[in-house]
Amino acid sequence: MGLDPNGLQIGQTVTVQEMSYGMQINLPEEGEAGLTVVEVSREHLILDDSAAGIRKSIPLYLIHKEAPASVKSSEAA
Repeated sequence: MGLDPNGLQIGQTVTVQEMSYGMQINLPEEGEAGLTVVEVSREHLILDDSAAGIRKSIPLYLIHKEAPASVKSSEAA
């Protein structure tokens, strides 16, 4: 299950996983690199990727807290 983007704090480190149904935001595993939350607006999540020297803007409608039921059932099969 992913994180709710509205509950993220500026400066927090997260990872982004691209899924077939959108994107999922997670906390990094111990020792895993991540992206820094720069801004959480009503429409976008702005993340800083200091390793690549870029900022990423992710529309909130693409971020899912958990997989849709259709994806869960196909993964179980």
